[in-house]
Amino acid sequence: MKPWARIRGTSYIFPVGVLLSSTETKEELIKQRVENLECAKRINAINNPSAADLEPYLGECAKLQKEEDERRQGVESRLTSILGLSSIAGTIVFSEILALAAGTISPPNTLVGLAMAFLSLYLAMQICSAILATVRGLESRGCDAPLVSDLIPVPDNTRETHLKKQIGACAARLGQDRFINNEKVSQMQAAHQAIKNFVWVLMLTAMAGFIIVATTKPTNALIRTLKNNHELNELLRGPEGPKGDPGPPGPKGETSIQRLPTGARNRKR
Repeated sequence: MKPWARIRGTSYIFPVGVLLSSTETKEELIKQRVENLECAKRINAINNPSAADLEPYLGECAKLQKEEDERRQGVESRLTSILGLSSIAGTIVFSEILALAAGTISPPNTLVGLAMAFLSLYLAMQICSAILATVRGLESRGCDAPLVSDLIPVPDNTRETHLKKQIGACAARLGQDRFINNEKVSQMQAAHQAIKNFVWVLMLTAMAGFIIVATTKPTNALIRTLKNNHELNELLRGPEGPKGDPGPPGPKGETSIQRLPTGARNRKR
């Protein structure tokens, strides 16, 4: 089964940095050992090297290691910036989710409410992805550091032998630094992808909200709430009071048909 980070299309759902498996890690370590052995082999192949011949190689190796250190510092600086942006974005999304849950934001219909809930969930997933990748990238990893005894030559060794050992140790540290920095870069790429997903969906959400507001007829939110919420209507109406006393009778009205005299009725017949 493929890891989640290597499945096509998952970078648009929940970006995750590529983590090497145990087998791949062993392969990388083997490559580093082979490179170190090749470096030592080439150094020993130099016929009767003097200290002046070996010092340029040591200087170039130290230069490469310095570049890797600067690369690591640059990656960690970007990851720290992403962590700060993710914290601000997380506050905004969390406030929106609370507003939806509390009813402060009232969608015009159920479909719009479901869409807002889905978009809020997607934005929250991107923020979590960015924070997770940033934390993984900023994790400290152990590596070999030069000791003071490595800088001082052994009394029985010549300066040329001491320089060869320094070049070999520098090459080994350089391989470790590159391996660690490549993992940090992988996590930084995942965090960048999550931030891009967040920005694009946030723009689409803003555009959709503008269109809904522009095309929806303005209605009083209080009136709409009173019409839809029967429990609120009952609460505002209050409990039914006791039945009051009947009022005084009103005046007797006139009849519509007038009574004729008896003689007039006989003549009419």
